[in-house]
Amino acid sequence: MDSSIQIEGVKGLTRGSPSCTGGLRGLQVEVCDELADSHWDKFVATSPRGHHVQSSLWANVKSRTGWRCLRVLAKREGRIRGGVQVLLRRTRWFGLVGYAPKGPVVDADEPYVVERLLNELDSIAATQNIRLMAIQPPSENSAWASLSAAGRLGPFPFELAPTATVEMDLSNPLDTLLAEMRPGTRSNVRRSQRRGIKVRLATDKDLPNFHRLLSATARRQGFVPESLEFYRTFWDVFASRGHLKLFMAEHDGEPVSALLAVAFGGTVLYKRGGWSGRHGDRRPNESMHWSAIKWAQAEGYRYYDFEGISRPVARAALSGSGIPESAAQTLDRFKLGFGGSVVLSGEPVCLMRPPPVRWAYNKAYPIIVKSSVLSSLVSRARN
Repeated sequence: MDSSIQIEGVKGLTRGSPSCTGGLRGLQVEVCDELADSHWDKFVATSPRGHHVQSSLWANVKSRTGWRCLRVLAKREGRIRGGVQVLLRRTRWFGLVGYAPKGPVVDADEPYVVERLLNELDSIAATQNIRLMAIQPPSENSAWASLSAAGRLGPFPFELAPTATVEMDLSNPLDTLLAEMRPGTRSNVRRSQRRGIKVRLATDKDLPNFHRLLSATARRQGFVPESLEFYRTFWDVFASRGHLKLFMAEHDGEPVSALLAVAFGGTVLYKRGGWSGRHGDRRPNESMHWSAIKWAQAEGYRYYDFEGISRPVARAALSGSGIPESAAQTLDRFKLGFGGSVVLSGEPVCLMRPPPVRWAYNKAYPIIVKSSVLSSLVSRARN
């Protein structure tokens, strides 16, 4: 954790809103920075669009890589009605920055709480001199529209978390899920079973093999994977509570593919995957996902989330125009081959403070878009 980050004057703060009318009457806002918060985690897990990156468990993982959390909770009669977890880090070029992926998380019956939470974040950003506060909501609502219209929110050029994904509804029978796949994907699932691919639930002892397979994928695709130590930390925090599962596909005992899945709330989410590049004709990746899907359904989860496709491809799929030719041989097409529904979430925005700051941000936006420093920071934040 970065001990140079000091959050003063807001920790433990409770503010009421007795003068508010309508649904905001009686609402109290609390600010805290504790890493562990089981009540908040339960609220996030039971929310329709609750995501593990808003949980205190994720804050715990990120604290080991230099991030600090700040949590703003809106309560009525002691019960959480909404909240948002922000991760903070001091940077060389931008000063203190914060980001909130998949937040705020709000009770379905009280969507107006979003504006109250954003007002509090605005105040905290001003008092704590947070230079940049990026937010990526789980969905759009009227509060976002009104704040954008008032100039309080500006565009942010980098995704903090995927804004489009593919979800499979696991309440359907397995035969139905197979039937809804594209013919090629369904054929590949069956082919992998005939050609000797075996998938098993792995343990922490398999993390080095998982990381080796992930690194092989990274070399082919040109990205830098997280360290093995990061995944050991991830495992220690999440797996001990039943929230992390590792699937390993093998051929004659040789690890070929691996899939790390987060089981949180009602969803099993594909977090990371790796493939050695061998035995492609045996379709190990299709077999691995199908095994994870079957496991998720057997354990009573409602959705299997493929965690991210590009937004243009998602819009094309929703419009019925088909997948663009440029995406024909991509991971997006692979994920869409399993059927399921395309889901769009909110696009990232930047919470801007008084008019001079908004003016400066708007002027600098073309430079920000091209900033390799900020792009690198966002990449580290997402992982």
